[in-house]
Formats: sequence, C-alpha cells, structure tokens
Amino acid sequence: MRRHPAHQSSIHLRRRLYDAIQQDWKPFSVYLRARLAINTAWHVLPIFRNSLEAQLEIEADFEEDFRPLLSVPEDLLAFTESQVFNQQSNATEIEGLQRKIYQAVLVRFSGLYAMLAAYKASYEATCEYEFIEKYFFPSNQTLQDVDYGRAILSDTAASAAMAAACHPIRYEFNPARLLAFWEWWHNEALPMAWEMANQDAEG
Repeated sequence: MRRHPAHQSSIHLRRRLYDAIQQDWKPFSVYLRARLAINTAWHVLPIFRNSLEAQLEIEADFEEDFRPLLSVPEDLLAFTESQVFNQQSNATEIEGLQRKIYQAVLVRFSGLYAMLAAYKASYEATCEYEFIEKYFFPSNQTLQDVDYGRAILSDTAASAAMAAACHPIRYEFNPARLLAFWEWWHNEALPMAWEMANQDAEG
C-alpha cells in the first residue's frame, strides 16, 4: 500500500539533507543542491505556462499583464544554470528576473507554485542560504503547512510539489499527483542530481 504523500514530503527530512550539504561545503555538495533545485524547477516549468494560458482564456483583460511573464521563470533558470555551472556571471540578470517574479502577483493556482519553484531554485542554486533560511524556512512552519496549500514558504521542492498537485485554474489539490511528484523526486530527481553533481565536481 502506498504511503500518504505527507510521509515523503516531510520538510524535516529535506532539512537534514540540506543541512548536511551546507555543512560539507565541498564542490560536490554545492553542485548537488544546485542541481536538485534547478532540475526540480525545470520539471514543473511546463505547468507554469499551461496554467497561465488557462488563466488568460478566462481573464482576457489581463493579457497585457500576463503575457510578458511567460518567459520569466525559464529565463531565470537558464541564467542561474549559466552562472552556477558555466561560471558565467549573470548576477544582474538573475536579480532583475527575481524581482519580476516577486512582483508577479497576478499569477495564481498551479502557475503560482511553478513560478515560485523557479524563484526559489535561483536562490538555492547560488548558495544564498541566509536568504533561504529567513524566508523559506520559518521556525513555526509545520508539515501540514507545506503539504496543503501554504508552499509559498519552504523550499523549491515544496512549491514544485504543489504545482504538480494544484488545478490550473482553481485552488484544488489532487493527492495522487502530489504522491506521484514525491515519488519522482525521491526515485529520479535525487539520483539524477547526484550523478550530475559528480560530473560537475570532476570538471
């Protein structure tokens, strides 16, 4: 019998992983967290576009406001990858795109969570851990906060999970899709990030 999604999505378990990575602070560990965050955000990025397009069909009056946002999360992830893995400095571009996402309050539903996954991945991948601790891991956060609709806080994986589970135009969540996401994250995303980080560290 499958375990409830809350078992696999425990923020406390992920915190142990992140804390171990941060304490190690070797190239492999830094690359591992970066790859894990970026790969997770890329995984749900199509959800952002699909949700935004669905919202535009209903709220055509916002076309002018919504349309420029379509490429922002993709650009942010691409610039972040370039800075972290190709040693190309795109700090200015990254900061500008982060501000655009932070101000994109019109995006909602699954698109909101997918957009936030890209936003958080840009911080996790560039090792801005103090910012992450302050805004993404409040001390009073509970497991239920992460699992059921409050993943504006917490890490990239939590927002990506909610993007996968949320309806594109309603705040309704599908437990089966939530479980499927965490199974992917544990069984595919983690091993893939581990292998890629090994290659990154070896140069």
